[in-house]
Amino acid sequence: MKISFAKTVSVFLCTALLLSCEKGKKDDDGTVTLTVWESTGGPDEFIRQAGKIYEQSHPGIKIKFVNVELGDAVGQLILDGPADVGPDLFAAPHDRLGILAIGGHVLATKNTDLVKEKSLGSCVTALTYDGVMYGYPVSAETYALFYNRKMIADKDVPRTWGELADWSGKFNASHRGKYGFVMDVGNGYYTIIFTTAEGNRLFGENGTDSDNSNINSAKSLEQAKAGKQILHG
Repeated sequence: MKISFAKTVSVFLCTALLLSCEKGKKDDDGTVTLTVWESTGGPDEFIRQAGKIYEQSHPGIKIKFVNVELGDAVGQLILDGPADVGPDLFAAPHDRLGILAIGGHVLATKNTDLVKEKSLGSCVTALTYDGVMYGYPVSAETYALFYNRKMIADKDVPRTWGELADWSGKFNASHRGKYGFVMDVGNGYYTIIFTTAEGNRLFGENGTDSDNSNINSAKSLEQAKAGKQILHG
């Protein structure tokens, strides 16, 4: 394939803080406690520091951090929300927005103009469902190609998938038990770079065509086979 990495590695994950339909809990002294769900390992410290600043500028409000990991938040919210024990604010990946919006679990973004001004356009699009924006982007990620400089010089690093397939094939043949290129082929987050190559759009141009996934279209199958060649040489 002559397609460059830059044109195909465009998949990303946007994480957002979403407002649930819960209401802050008022203590006996009149203090309102807002519960925030987030992951540990960095995001928790961000919430704690931001919470302290918010409390200073908003007397009478207390921010309570509760550790609920990013991947668990949506499922737990769906169970805890109706029981009135859910969070007021929680972090979730953008690809779970549909189920949250349809289920009425989250509130729409209030100050959309400011959020759009401060955020990546791709995140704004990712957090918009049926014309309505939900949440506030806090991070965006994608993946990249890493290479070992002990195995390949910078000038020889492949710039296209075709070049990578050729290089990997030669490397595999001369390095028994080793592979020139590896990836998590069982994870659609990574393999989508092949199934959406050559302009193939899964579930249609806007991702809403439930009748045609396009996962088995001619373009998708062609690129999947090309991906197999890259992996196996």
